Amino acid sequence: RVQERIASTSFATLTSNLPSEQRLSFHPPTFTVGEILTEAECQALIEDAETLLSQSYVMGQLPVERTQLQEFLEKFDIDHDTVLNVTETRKAMLGLLNRECGSFADKGGGQQVNAAQVAKLLQIDTNDDGMIDLKKEAFHVSKKDMRQFEASMIKIKRVLKSRQVRTNKVAWFPHFLPAANGVVRKMQAALHMEDWMVE
Repeated sequence: RVQERIASTSFATLTSNLPSEQRLSFHPPTFTVGEILTEAECQALIEDAETLLSQSYVMGQLPVERTQLQEFLEKFDIDHDTVLNVTETRKAMLGLLNRECGSFADKGGGQQVNAAQVAKLLQIDTNDDGMIDLKKEAFHVSKKDMRQFEASMIKIKRVLKSRQVRTNKVAWFPHFLPAANGVVRKMQAALHMEDWMVE
């Protein structure tokens, strides 16, 4: 079904007409595309990777400053309507936990992380509707019980501990990093990829 969706896109047309020297494999379809990133963008990726690798053998621990949490959440408002819908909320919570815990498997024992419950426990989704109104539910440290926030975060981290991905050789780039996000968007534009193909 996914292949059928891809077949009708500009991406399929572009990649099917690539010169043979750029095609590495037909199954799975693998190819090289050059000159997407500038030298500066490549350097930014390298620097992010080095930072992640130096943090810990559990990758990516760069906790969000609590005073900057509102600004962090706003980055996930893809459609700029000041409300994180269910999908955006899920991505925001996974991004937050990734920053807090390092890389972890979203599914553990066949069960996905309950992002809506995380948002509720952390006092981010205050009306428990599975979405975050960035204005009505704005996260301000002065208006939150931060002791409860930190206690809940510790409990969540304890649950996620068994799902953590441990490595000191590979840096998985979380999508919230500016360098990684920039790469995805440039690839999307260069390869005519639709939004659903990069989510």
